[in-house]
Amino acid sequence: MLRSVIESLITKGKFMRNCSLSCFLCLLFLFPAVTFGYGHYTVYSPVLADVYVDNEYRATISATQTLKLILSGPQSYVIGVQAKDTGQTYKESVNVGTNMNEHRDIRAFLNSESNPQQLNAEITVYSQIPADVYVDSILKASVNATQPMAINLSGPRSYVFEVRAKGSNMIYREEVSIADNSVVKKEIRAFSEVQSQTYLPAGTVVPVPAPIQVAAPQGGISREEMNAEIHKATAQAKAEALSEEAGRRKRADQRALTNKGIAHVVGVEANPGLSGSVKNMERIKLLIEAIPSFKK
Repeated sequence: MLRSVIESLITKGKFMRNCSLSCFLCLLFLFPAVTFGYGHYTVYSPVLADVYVDNEYRATISATQTLKLILSGPQSYVIGVQAKDTGQTYKESVNVGTNMNEHRDIRAFLNSESNPQQLNAEITVYSQIPADVYVDSILKASVNATQPMAINLSGPRSYVFEVRAKGSNMIYREEVSIADNSVVKKEIRAFSEVQSQTYLPAGTVVPVPAPIQVAAPQGGISREEMNAEIHKATAQAKAEALSEEAGRRKRADQRALTNKGIAHVVGVEANPGLSGSVKNMERIKLLIEAIPSFKK
């Protein structure tokens, strides 16, 4: 009887679990996108800035870099962009709804309401060698011969551009002044002739002096005589090297003979268990091995 009750309960439990799973799957198929939504946002900034989502730091971007955000919903978010130079903040609210996939660009500091100082200068920096670009001693980006950098500035004031070559101490420096209510488009070309010119810290380019030609001595030596002297010096150096090697080998042989004699004294002469004939034989062997060294 008890066994029948237990089996009945187990069967009912399995049935309830199967019913619950089936109902859940039916809901998913009936309402596939009711509770899900995604927002795709690309954040732009003409100046170096930090990007936040609901006051949570995400990344740092510049004029040549963007940040792609994918936010899930349904939920509202506040995307903030804070300029590193001025501390100015741009904020934009987004609402990720249900049953939707929104794509939007977030462009910070491009209108007068969020940026009282209008951007009125576009500077493009070129470099023939890999280099880092600094504006007022703040790193902005890296450039090379195929990837220049464009940066927007607001005025009126002066900016100091420094293009610092990677792997060397070369620096190209140039000052850019922006007047009030003016629109400036300027190109800075650093290290454009780096193979034939050198750059001073102030950005002034001076030609590299040509190599000094050393004249042959007056009434001097002919090419044949010079070659003969070279061969003579080479032969002398080779002879000295061979002599040094021979001396080294001789000293090594003498050290080996000395070590062998010491080993003979310790191992044979000082051994009271060996007979006199055995010791004599060992002495003769040692003498025979030492004769070639004495002849050298």
